[in-house]
Amino acid sequence: MRELLESLSAANASLRAGVEEVSPQLDAASKAVLEGSRDVQDLLRKQLEAQRDLDQAEESRRRCARDLANSLSKGPKFVRPSEWLPSPAAAQARVAACFMLKPSLLRELPGVLSTYLKYHLLCPTGPGLAHVFLFLDSSEPSELPAAACLLRWLEGPEGAELKSLVTLLDGRGPAGALSAAVKERGRPAERDAEVRAAAARGELIALQMLNAERALELCAAGPVSIDWLLCNLDMDEALVTSSGSLGTILAAAPAEVCQLVFLNHEVVSEDPEPQDYFCSCTLVKRNPAVVCSGSEDERRCLQFWERRQAAVSPATSQCAQEGLQARRPGKDGFFCAYANGKSAVRVAAARSDGAFPLGSHRWELPGPVSAVEGQGVIDPAEACILHYANCGGEADFVRKYGGRAQESWNSLPFHHLCQRAHLTGGAALRELYKIAVILEDQAEVEQQLSAGVCARITHVRDACLTLKMRLDCMD
Repeated sequence: MRELLESLSAANASLRAGVEEVSPQLDAASKAVLEGSRDVQDLLRKQLEAQRDLDQAEESRRRCARDLANSLSKGPKFVRPSEWLPSPAAAQARVAACFMLKPSLLRELPGVLSTYLKYHLLCPTGPGLAHVFLFLDSSEPSELPAAACLLRWLEGPEGAELKSLVTLLDGRGPAGALSAAVKERGRPAERDAEVRAAAARGELIALQMLNAERALELCAAGPVSIDWLLCNLDMDEALVTSSGSLGTILAAAPAEVCQLVFLNHEVVSEDPEPQDYFCSCTLVKRNPAVVCSGSEDERRCLQFWERRQAAVSPATSQCAQEGLQARRPGKDGFFCAYANGKSAVRVAAARSDGAFPLGSHRWELPGPVSAVEGQGVIDPAEACILHYANCGGEADFVRKYGGRAQESWNSLPFHHLCQRAHLTGGAALRELYKIAVILEDQAEVEQQLSAGVCARITHVRDACLTLKMRLDCMD
């Protein structure tokens, strides 16, 4: 009996020892299972959050599209120049554009400014602008050599045809005093002081507003007589008309119309390093106002663009960890830049009624011309702007947002995303460029085209290549 008890005691001792030896392993295994379960739960939660964000973005995009469509039908008229009474055959409005440029851009994008100017001013199938007011932002010493180079180019043989059609101005120059009309009916003095103070700090939108005012005065008081001014048609934009020059179209505009908005499509590069985007890029995201069929294919294609911006969330998280307030990539993630177009104003009416820029896209028209009848939005099928946003290649993309890191007036979500990525280093911006900007997948391109979310617009490319061939033959 004693032997049996001793044997049982030894067995119990061995069992206890085995349990004590295995317990830490069981505890570790249980902990691993628990942590794994938490990881799975976190992953599921993130997936649900991502889907919720996409659903909210889709609803937001549809709401914005509906609001824009309603504004086109109930607010400013959605006008079709083809329905206007034609002006006399000899009538041609003189139209000018103004924009601001850092001269150093010319080193990153050689030839693009030349193409821009020749397309808008000289090309037989271009918009036929009468003049361009080019404001140079050469406040930094590093910009001065490039500015001098641009001046020499305009004075040289290649710029001979353009010299009389382009006015170079100091983009940081002193803004003129408010005109009597603006003082009487225009921008409040407090707002004017705010704009001028922001311009002194280098805020781009404020500078563009003041430069547009200077251009408006030059249209009337300068050596060039101009009827309409198209504001801030930047070097990465091209105006396209489906029939006739812009001067012919605006000459037929009803007398009561004093501001016309040209909606924009956003160009997408299919090549990571296009040489001259005017001559190579033809794929565009169509303006949200005309992408509203509600089809399943359309929804999938829109979510494709939204997911591309959502894919860069690590950069956002890293910025948040550094103590910055991170915002979500945007309301819809479809366009990277603006989608509300840019406007042209009738110079005489704008000056007499004290018009002033509300921003870089619209003018406030006080007095009689502020009525609905005085403004309109052009049908983009008849005239539109192609915005070559971020089509200058990776180095240009990194340089662009490296130089705009301090801007605070630009509220576009993708712009803020790029600013945050810049703060984490150039690698984050380069990754963002590859993930969210260019589109090399031709199968996806075909699906986007088939769904009507994207389109091919070859007018600018064909016009520029034809003009280039003609000029080469003249050499």
